[in-house]
Amino acid sequence: MLTDVSLENTALLQTLLAAGAADRVILSAERTAPERWKEAAAEIRAAGAEAVLALPYVFRAEAADWLSAHRKTLAEAGFDGFLIRNIDEAGFFRENGIPGKRIFDAGMYTWNHVSAEVCRSLGADELTLPYELNQRELQERGMDSRDTLIVYGKIPLMLSAQCTKKNTGGCLKKNGTPGILAPAYSTLTDRKGAVFTEDSRCRLCYTVIYNSVPLWLFDKIPENTGRVRLCFTDETEKELQAVLKAFLKRGKPKEGSFTRGHFTRGVE
Repeated sequence: MLTDVSLENTALLQTLLAAGAADRVILSAERTAPERWKEAAAEIRAAGAEAVLALPYVFRAEAADWLSAHRKTLAEAGFDGFLIRNIDEAGFFRENGIPGKRIFDAGMYTWNHVSAEVCRSLGADELTLPYELNQRELQERGMDSRDTLIVYGKIPLMLSAQCTKKNTGGCLKKNGTPGILAPAYSTLTDRKGAVFTEDSRCRLCYTVIYNSVPLWLFDKIPENTGRVRLCFTDETEKELQAVLKAFLKRGKPKEGSFTRGHFTRGVE
């Protein structure tokens, strides 16, 4: 079984590589300066892992212009592949002929073998299994070496064009703040008291709302799974190291600190 690790905080890259637990490392394009793409890809490959760049969740005109402006850098950075999160990005890569594997993320819903074939016709070399399928449905859909099961990470619940940073403290992007690349996390509390993680993606002006606790399936991985992915967002260095150790031991999480997502109950 191969292991992918997605990392939002590039400051923890060396810690991750030193752990030697990843066969593939996925960095965020929004959180890594284009001038560093080539260097980062080389560091990952030197550590014996594949290097993949994750594209934005939202692909509006601003994102298209930004990637177009860095198209040459993108093509020559040396990444083994790209994590594609929406159909517009699939079209962008097809039109521009950028080399590398096309790995479709969980939001490119491949609920069954028909939708999986449609995604492959759009250029997908690999697919990420939807969060919404339970264990039985995953087996019915079928899994092979081209499919990845996410086994850890805070699940994205909502994408929003609303920006609390802009509404409360001023737009970081317009102010030219150097911290635009750094993860900007805060919390939101709903009317029932549930607390969610808010991820402000200031480079392209949108927000991702994550579940408050991470998905944890280390002790539930089906035997026929060919590739899994761990997704790190706002974890500290110590938390990242602890999670990697738990994964290698297929450890169980502490009660109340995790969710099984839809893996055991599915979607009505």
